[in-house]
Amino acid sequence: MEWSTDRQITNTREDTMSDFDVTICTVTRGQYMAMLNEFRSTNPSLRDRVDDPPVEDDNIEYVALVGKLKWEVWPALFGPNPIDNLRLGAAWVNTSTGYIGGVFKTQLPADVQVAPFLLDATKALGGTWLECFDGKLRETYAKQGFVTVARSPFNREYAPKTWDYDSEGEPDYLVMALPGSSTHKHYTNN
Repeated sequence: MEWSTDRQITNTREDTMSDFDVTICTVTRGQYMAMLNEFRSTNPSLRDRVDDPPVEDDNIEYVALVGKLKWEVWPALFGPNPIDNLRLGAAWVNTSTGYIGGVFKTQLPADVQVAPFLLDATKALGGTWLECFDGKLRETYAKQGFVTVARSPFNREYAPKTWDYDSEGEPDYLVMALPGSSTHKHYTNN
């Protein structure tokens, strides 16, 4: 698996991952899909929560958060093939529309937050809006500057097959955008 080194976004945020040395790099669609399929196989109850990216769209950029625990000596972080490091999460962004999709983290404890890193990277690549269910994700995305611009009632017809109604309820479906973005203006001016 060849690693794309045409762009590397180094993020030294210490607020949520103080035990890790991390970087965010662009990856190929194949690398992203391999990580997504690994996520789906290790998280069967969440397998349909992350949509596949559009097929072969030149406007899609894929990013992965990789790293290692600070006390690990090997493999060397950010070496010739950073994908060999611990894969912590990934996302994609459509650079022509600003849509951010496919944000997920790997098998990490609930208190380890990767979304701030991934959202910083996707915003740097032109990402300005995303969709999610109301609740914890909305709170996470709001901390990164996104505001709710549209809200739809939960619709069982479109719910993920693995949705657990007893524990997750029926939250609204949200569109969130960065203030000042074209998506934000579209929803707030209509």
